[in-house]
Amino acid sequence: AWDVASITTESPGTGSSKQPLFVACTDNTNPCTTAKRQAITSSPAVSFHPSDLNSLMIYFGTGKYLESSDATTTQVQSMYGVMEKITVDSGTGALTFETTTRGKLKQAIITDISTCSAGGQTYACSARTVSAPSPAIDWSTDKGWYENLPTSGERIIAPVQLNNGIVFYNTFIPSTSPCDYGGTGYLMGVQSDTGGQITDFALFDTDKNKAFNSYDMSTGGIKIGAVLGGSTVIKPSSGKGVGIA
Repeated sequence: AWDVASITTESPGTGSSKQPLFVACTDNTNPCTTAKRQAITSSPAVSFHPSDLNSLMIYFGTGKYLESSDATTTQVQSMYGVMEKITVDSGTGALTFETTTRGKLKQAIITDISTCSAGGQTYACSARTVSAPSPAIDWSTDKGWYENLPTSGERIIAPVQLNNGIVFYNTFIPSTSPCDYGGTGYLMGVQSDTGGQITDFALFDTDKNKAFNSYDMSTGGIKIGAVLGGSTVIKPSSGKGVGIA
């Protein structure tokens, strides 16, 4: 991901050196080797940092599905929330954009679940929980969060969406099964400041009864099938949760 906030006098990175804000990598190797680099092929979402208005938060996922060989790749892909610190020189007004690495991010953990429990009921479901980083993010030293997609071949190729402090993103898992129509995937929804799931209400209709109620379990994602261009997130007129189209 490149910082292109200025196309005139300022350059990404420090001074005149042109550097990417962040190189997506499968692990904390720095510099990241070519084999470990994760492709970024979908547009990010950008907002101000929750506690520092001199900084931005950039949310993006990794993975690609452009060539025939991409259908069988199994490299681990990730979702990121990366802080970009912007410093303004008080004398010249020049902007300096801070770069960072994966080693300065805290990891949130995605876990697949097949049983949901809420409102005194237990039922089969295809959902995911997402645990926020532990220990928690310390914004004085940490630069954001990431979470690895748990299924082999899973990737993010649709635009990331940001709505009321929730980051929504679709994942895609290619499949050769005729029943999967080319693939399947999840709609994920996590807190923008931690990468963890919403815990004070159910974000998704986990029991699939087309209503948000006490029987829906608080989760960080739900299996919805392949949505290559991304889901349309619809807020209900009352209550909490989201509808998808």
